[in-house]
Amino acid sequence: MILSTIVFVSSGAYVYYNTNVVNKYQNSKEVEKQRANYEKTLKKFEYINHPKITEAKLNVDIYPETRDFTAEGYFILKNKTDKPITEIHIQDNSDEQVSNEYIKFDKEAKLDNRYYKDF
Repeated sequence: MILSTIVFVSSGAYVYYNTNVVNKYQNSKEVEKQRANYEKTLKKFEYINHPKITEAKLNVDIYPETRDFTAEGYFILKNKTDKPITEIHIQDNSDEQVSNEYIKFDKEAKLDNRYYKDF
């Protein structure tokens, strides 16, 4: 009985630690609200011209002992439409545990993150 109690409490502590300390817990209502905000904010960009990814290369180093990874690579984007593309939208920092050190373009670009405050 004592051993069963110890296993039960240890299992509960392990689950709590992983769902609330190591990872950010969100209930289904929070996730649904975040998705709705995402869709409302970015809906206006649904029908604008987007470049297509024509080539990609990514080098990923995975460190399972620290639950970490590093990734470096590139995407080549091409305009496959007849109209000019004046903006490129990149989802950056959608997760608090992921960060980008740099993003660069072969042409002049400026950051405009006014649309992405809510997620």
